[in-house]
Amino acid sequence: MAQGWLQIGIFLVVVVALTPPLGIYMARVYRNERVFLTPVLAPVERLTYRAIGVDPEREQDWKGYARTLIVFSGLFFLALYLILRTQSIQPLNPQGFNSAPWDVSFNTTSSFITNTNWQYYGGETTLSDFSQMAGLTVQNFVSAAVGMAVVAALIRGILNRTSKSLGNFFTLRDLLAKGFSGREVRYLLLSAHYRETFNFTLEGLEGARSALARIDECLAKLHELPGERGSGEAFPEFLADFEGALDDDLNVSAAWGVVFDWVRETNRRLAANDLGKNQAASALAAWREIDKVFGLGRQQEAEAPADVQALLEQRQAARKAKDSSSPARSSRRTCRSPSVAIPVVCGRFSQI
Repeated sequence: MAQGWLQIGIFLVVVVALTPPLGIYMARVYRNERVFLTPVLAPVERLTYRAIGVDPEREQDWKGYARTLIVFSGLFFLALYLILRTQSIQPLNPQGFNSAPWDVSFNTTSSFITNTNWQYYGGETTLSDFSQMAGLTVQNFVSAAVGMAVVAALIRGILNRTSKSLGNFFTLRDLLAKGFSGREVRYLLLSAHYRETFNFTLEGLEGARSALARIDECLAKLHELPGERGSGEAFPEFLADFEGALDDDLNVSAAWGVVFDWVRETNRRLAANDLGKNQAASALAAWREIDKVFGLGRQQEAEAPADVQALLEQRQAARKAKDSSSPARSSRRTCRSPSVAIPVVCGRFSQI
């Protein structure tokens, strides 16, 4: 009995003594710092990266981690399952064991791939030397390495400084740097019900950009109609439906549905020339009432550069003179620049 306690004590001492140096080594490896094995393993690592087409300087987001984990584990699952199912025709099988049944093979493969190592078989009386050596022993290392990689990804996700590279954390400055506007961020945040779980994605911001473009285009067409801008009744049925949606437990989804129904109907009437100046003024007044709730404001407009403005003036003069040979008539093509767009219908300059 004393010998047993002595063995337990020695084991605990060894584990405790190895924890600090091993932990420091693993932390340096995860931070891509130089360790004492770097001169030996770094060339092998670079060769492996090159062979499988991996850029070690490029970080993965959470979707990249998930894809890699699924593909890597799936390939090893298939390999181990095939080893167990074809055991009878493989080498290193002096006992002449038959292949394992499909259910035992599936159970064993699943357990070793997930690092649970549940042995629902008698190893010495069921599996050949090759199956245990090339199959199970390999998975004892590979599945543990996969688990360590998952832990490293989880740690990265917890650290605020690096979690942005995982694609699950954005600041407003990050979004502005990606080319999104404050209006688009505000629209997306206002599109979800307060009782629902909100999923903030870059795809959602792209959708917000498209939605705001529809609204801005409709408002621009209304502003272009001649006549007074401040008269007319502000579409009482539109405002009533909008207020009714918000009164229904702040149902913003239904409220936005009312807005886009109004945009669709307004565009239809504009296309049919069925909207007078007083009705256009009424529609604009209705939107101003709506925007008091959402606070989206109008699309920011930028002044055209002087050279672009000069070309447009020349083009207008050429059009009046019906001079199709004038170079200014091609200003639509030559006035393109990375920061300026020239809307054909509105004739205004809006910064992209």
